[in-house]
Amino acid sequence: DVKDLPKAVTNVEQLGQAIAHHMSQFENQFTVYYEGDVSDFETTIDEVFAWLEANEPYLWAVMGEFSTRAKYYGNKVEWHATVNYDLTAEQNAIVLGKIDQIISTIPENATESDKVKFVNDYLVVHTEYNLNSKANPHTPYSVLMNGEGVCEGYALAALLMFEALGIEAKYVVGNAGGPHAWNLVKLDGQWYHLDTTWNDPVPDQGDRVHYQYFLKRKKKISDDH
Repeated sequence: DVKDLPKAVTNVEQLGQAIAHHMSQFENQFTVYYEGDVSDFETTIDEVFAWLEANEPYLWAVMGEFSTRAKYYGNKVEWHATVNYDLTAEQNAIVLGKIDQIISTIPENATESDKVKFVNDYLVVHTEYNLNSKANPHTPYSVLMNGEGVCEGYALAALLMFEALGIEAKYVVGNAGGPHAWNLVKLDGQWYHLDTTWNDPVPDQGDRVHYQYFLKRKKKISDDH
């Protein structure tokens, strides 16, 4: 019965927020009720995915297969989603706990740029680039808990660390001689590129950290990114 449906969301942003709420719990199946313009719901869903990519970059990046089906009730849609993720809810909770533990070691008088350097150095020193890792190498779980992973894992770990530190940052997917991921970080009102993966020597050199890709302006990094 239509009138028994739960209170619905009515626009793209509300729908995005509702989906993000379920995804942040790493739910594999959930239902959202939409009560807006249902005449072109396919387009609405495209817009919602664009909203998620822009506003929930972490959830967007760790999302695997995403399949949906919609049931229409007049001017309402019952929207069912089935999602899998690159890591589990438990692994994600472990990651967030580990990040809190790591950043608690930063000195209290550290400047914003000290904090950015700390994140870069921590990831480079504690991680070895490895596509054949024990856990999924594209996740911050593999990077932070097992010390191994690939660019996506590095950049997502950095994104979460910056969020925990209250530093504005973005997750960037692009091309650097092949598909690649890195970060944008905002310092003193300016955006800078940071590629923790490329700052990590291969083969691994322990505590040795490179800074060729540390806080680069767009002009400088666009040669190879």
